[in-house]
Parts: sequence; structure tokens; C-alpha cells
Amino acid sequence: MKKFSALFSNRKFKYGGYAIITVAVAVVLVVLLNLLVSVLDTRYSLKVDMTANKLFSLTSQTKEFVSALEKDIYVYTLNTEGSEDMNVTQILEKFTALSGRIHVSNLDIKNNPASVNYYSNVQGERLGYNSVIISSSPDPNDENQRYRVLDSYDMYSYSSETQSYSIFSAESAITRGISYIINVNLPRVWFLDEHNPSGDDPNAAMMSLLESENYEVDRISLTTNASDLKVGDILVCMSPEVDLSPDEREVLKGFAETGGKIIIGLDPLYPELPNFESILALYGLEINDGVVMETQAGKYTANGPYFVVPSLQTHDVTNEVSLPVIYPIAGQIVVPETVSNYNVTVTPLLTSSDSSFLESENSEEWDYKQDAGMPNGPFNLAVAVEKIDSTNPDNNVRMIVVSSASAFSYIDQFATYGNSDLFMNMVGWMSPKEDEIYIRSKSMQSAVLYIQTKAQLLTLTVLVCIVVPVLVFAAAVVVYLRRRHL
Repeated sequence: MKKFSALFSNRKFKYGGYAIITVAVAVVLVVLLNLLVSVLDTRYSLKVDMTANKLFSLTSQTKEFVSALEKDIYVYTLNTEGSEDMNVTQILEKFTALSGRIHVSNLDIKNNPASVNYYSNVQGERLGYNSVIISSSPDPNDENQRYRVLDSYDMYSYSSETQSYSIFSAESAITRGISYIINVNLPRVWFLDEHNPSGDDPNAAMMSLLESENYEVDRISLTTNASDLKVGDILVCMSPEVDLSPDEREVLKGFAETGGKIIIGLDPLYPELPNFESILALYGLEINDGVVMETQAGKYTANGPYFVVPSLQTHDVTNEVSLPVIYPIAGQIVVPETVSNYNVTVTPLLTSSDSSFLESENSEEWDYKQDAGMPNGPFNLAVAVEKIDSTNPDNNVRMIVVSSASAFSYIDQFATYGNSDLFMNMVGWMSPKEDEIYIRSKSMQSAVLYIQTKAQLLTLTVLVCIVVPVLVFAAAVVVYLRRRHL
């Protein structure tokens, strides 16, 4: 018995016991800490976004908007177990961490298709895996709900060059979806119809962009339903192939003079459109014949000097455009010195460089060289027109004229440039929305280091292949010699 009791009073046993207890307590603390962090991460989304473009971080605009929600929002993801889109999942975790008003749940459309019966069968929505539905109702089959369906095309853009997703737009799409749910009265934008007999649709991409940004969008004929145009509405006349009739011209003129907001984009390669141009002449503007060519490095793309990269001038329309704008086949907008006689303010938005010149509109004659008699730049490529009616603000005129209709008709082809931002700012300047939120999509592509000269190549080769190895070897020698004498 004494030997047994002596065993527990042994110093080694005591120290060993203390060590075991310490390790056990440490393990328990680590487990509890892990559980606590897991709970806090679920509630507050504590993950650190280490991606270069902050793909999974919310902008300050979204944070402010979501934190101020006063209505409950219900987000339904359409996944089967194990097939979740983790990119979208992480973004949704950020949203729920910001506000208890946002409720996320999953609807298994494979094993329980009835859960989306209202969307697929009643409303005819085409639902797919990893789609997201944003709704005003906790019941997905509530027939009185207001909702918006987001599919993968709303949250990603695919690059044919890299054969992979290049743009991630989940934050923008979800924020817009929530905004759509809580805002019933949306601004209306009309697109002029029946002026493109060739069958090309210059408006489809712009209409899609505006719909995604919570605008009410529709087409209009000035001959059959012009009465639908209301004060405060916006009319877009982009890339018309045929001119206005005399009656249509009077409708457009009357709309402008009674508080209408108009965006006009003419293509310098199309035939002359005198009735459209007469609307510009009401405010002292005209578009010269010819196509602007750029010769200054960095002011045109690899497509040629007629794919201009214009300079953005200071204005509310351009101030938030951070990416370069691509402006193909642009004409010159002439603003006469006597424009003040028209009682309007004309502000340049986009201009070409001093090195630009005006080439013939006949593309068969282009040699990309400035011949004698060709006008020199800079040229106005887009302008904003404003006329204030001091007696009745509802009659204030706001018009934007662009000389490259292609920059906006093919806006989806310039997704990685600033064209979309510029167009949205144009519409926003026409009819500002108090709660407007426009969030840029984020690039998923890694930055590429381009070596453009032989000198750069030689410098990098010497640095990587000689300098760095020599420094590492020298450090190793120093460490060896110091340790040798210890």
C-alpha cells in the first residue's frame, strides 16, 4: 500500500500529471475556440478575402444599402447537396452577416420540384441549378410575391479568349435584385423602334443592361404609341438606319421641349438623317461628315485607329468611369461658338486627342494617314446638353449626343471596359434615382506581366537568374561561417 501511494507522490508522476492536464485543457480550449469561431463566422462572416480583386468582399455601397433594409428579403438557392456554387455561397454569407433581414434557404429542385412550381409553371421561368431567386415572400409559391430570378449569366461572364469565366458579378446582381424587390416605382426608358429595317437590333444589349439595373424598359413607335411618353421618361434613339418622318420629328421635338430626356447616337457610316440632325440643330449642334482617326499611342486599340480610346472630360456622367471607354467609328460633334444664343449649356463628355484627324466616311478610301485638307483634332465625340426652364423645372431639357452608336449598340462586347459604366451614368444623369446603386463587376483573371522590350527581358533575366541566386548563396555562406565558429 505504501508503495502504491508512493507512486502517486512521485515527482515524475506529478509533473507528468500536470502535463497531461495542461494538454487536455488546451485541447478542450482549442475545440471550444474553434466552435466559437465557427458560430461567429456563420453569423458575421469572418473569412478574410485574400483574392487580388476582392471577389468575396462587399463594397461600401452594398454594406450601406443592406444594413438599412427595413423589409425582410428571402433568398432561395437552387442546389442539390454537394453541387453548391461556393463563390455565390460565400457572397450570400456576407449579405446575411450584414443584416438579419436577409434569409437564405435552399430549394432542392431535383428531389422537390414542387417547391418552385410558382416560378417554373405559373410564371414560366427557366430555372437551372445554381440559380438564385430573390423574393419578398417566405413562401416560394406565394402568388403575390415580388421576385427576381438570377442565373449564372447574371453572376458570371464567360471569356471566349481564355475559355473560362472572366467576370464575377454576384454582388452586383444580388444587390440589384434586392433593390428591385423593395422599390416598386422604377424609372422608364424607351427605345425608338421601327428605324432599323436591316433587322439588326441596336438596342437589345442596352435594354438587357438597364433591366438588370432595375429600370422599366420597352420599345416605342413614335407613329403608333407616342402618347405613352411621359414627363421624366427617357428616350434612346441609338444607331437609326432610316430617318424620322415629319410627324415623328414633331413628336420628338415636342417631347424634348416638355421635359423629355433623350439620348441620340448616330453612326457616321449611315446615310444622312436630316430630321434627326434637325433635332440636334435646335440646340446648335451638328455632326460633321467623316470618321475620327487617332494616331497618338494609347488612344486607339489594336483594331485600328478608328477604334478610339477617348479622353473623359469632367462631368457627372464621366466622373465615376474608371475604366477606358472603347469608341469605334466615331464622328465629330460640332459645337459652335454661338451656342449660347440657343440658351443651352453644352458640355463635352468625350474628346479625341490633338493628334487625331477626320477621315472620309467612305471606308474604301481609308489609308489611316492624314492627307492635306483633313481637319485636325481634338474633336468632341460626345456632349451633354442642358436647358433650364426657370418658370417650370419639369420642362428642363437634358440631352446626350454620341457620335459612336456602336460603342453602346454592342455594349456587351466591351464588358471589360468602361462603356457600360458610361451608359448607365448617362441614363442616371437624365433621371437620377435617389436609391440608385451601381456596383462594378469584378475580374476573375489574374494580372499578367507583359514584357514589351528587350531591355526589360534582359533586366528580368539577370535579376532572376543571377542576382537572386547570388544573394541566396551569399546568405547561406554567411550563416555557415557564423555557425562554424559557435
